[in-house]
Amino acid sequence: MNNGIIICTHGKTGIETLNSVEMILGPQSNIKAVEFLESYSPEDIMDKFNSKISEFTDVNNILFLVDIKGGTPFNVAVRYTLENKNAKILTGINIPMLIEAAMSKDANSIEDLVKLAKEAAIMSIEEVVL
Repeated sequence: MNNGIIICTHGKTGIETLNSVEMILGPQSNIKAVEFLESYSPEDIMDKFNSKISEFTDVNNILFLVDIKGGTPFNVAVRYTLENKNAKILTGINIPMLIEAAMSKDANSIEDLVKLAKEAAIMSIEEVVL
């Protein structure tokens, strides 16, 4: 369905999350990670988003997976989404969320992709009682 995914977290967590998913699933197309370092401004992040998005092939929709609601990666993704109605944002990225998003991005609408990724993240959180 022509969905691309941008991951952005504080520090390099997003890059390593993508690396972990690629260890499990293999190389992924139309998924890019952007690091957010202390020295970066919101404008730097927006430039990085646009640069990564320009590398996508045949993508009409963007799903941002960010770490914290209210953080700089989230706020910049909101700015992008306000200017580009074909984008959605999910917070709380984890490996199960990204695995589901990676496996579902080409066969689902952006709305269904959001639902599937969110459900996978929620379902992955369990208390293990021994």
